[in-house]
Amino acid sequence: MLDNMKKAKLLNPERKPLSIEKLRELTGWHDLSDEQAANILISIRLFVKILYEAAKKNDYCIDNQIDVSLKDNSEPLNNAA
Repeated sequence: MLDNMKKAKLLNPERKPLSIEKLRELTGWHDLSDEQAANILISIRLFVKILYEAAKKNDYCIDNQIDVSLKDNSEPLNNAA
């Protein structure tokens, strides 16, 4: 996951919100209308918000496709023989 964070910092070192111009630059979709690009940005922001709220609600940390529960599970594990 750290590698992804490094890539994100390289792509957006100033942590600016994704703009229509940057969307076109990153995707190569230079023929998108402003309206189409704005709708894509709205969809991306909504998707990110849904993911964030779901992770926060379930109290999970998602790290490299492995779900790690942050809740206290103090019950002992039953190991099968």
